[in-house]
Amino acid sequence: MKGTSNYYDTDNSESNFVKPGDSVTAEVALEIPFEVSLKDFQKTFRFELNEGLDVSNVDSAFLRVVTLNRLPFSGVLVMEIQDENEEVIYTIPGSVAANSPFIDVNGEVTDPSGNSVDIPLPPEAIDALGTGSFLDMVLTLNTSESQTSSEIFVKIKSDYIIEIKVGLGGQVNVGF
Repeated sequence: MKGTSNYYDTDNSESNFVKPGDSVTAEVALEIPFEVSLKDFQKTFRFELNEGLDVSNVDSAFLRVVTLNRLPFSGVLVMEIQDENEEVIYTIPGSVAANSPFIDVNGEVTDPSGNSVDIPLPPEAIDALGTGSFLDMVLTLNTSESQTSSEIFVKIKSDYIIEIKVGLGGQVNVGF
């Protein structure tokens, strides 16, 4: 970009047209790519169970975890039931994977990855839901590695998110 002040035309009829007090306003948009590589980055999500759930008539239960990953990372979700002092009273067996979505050659997510899993809860876990105060979910994120490099950097965009939905299902004994 080039600018000239006090331009003289060929017949010198237009001189000194920039005067004190004149101003020019310009807007510039600058895009700076934000690229990152994660190794064991953790984020904790907490759900309050208040003073536990009413599980007095529950025969069997399961947690359904549905993930839709639009982040350029893979993740593992581990869940714990904690008491009012934040002491772990039950760790839910297994973990839920949030698979890495497809990342193109430019390091951008082009196709989100979805996953759904049902985790059966044994009687000890159901009892813990009845007495626990919190359900903590710890999500650990990592940048995927390639066959040629363990340090891959991916682009982060404002619309990249991960959705995690957790539901409780099961069979309830209702006597009439």
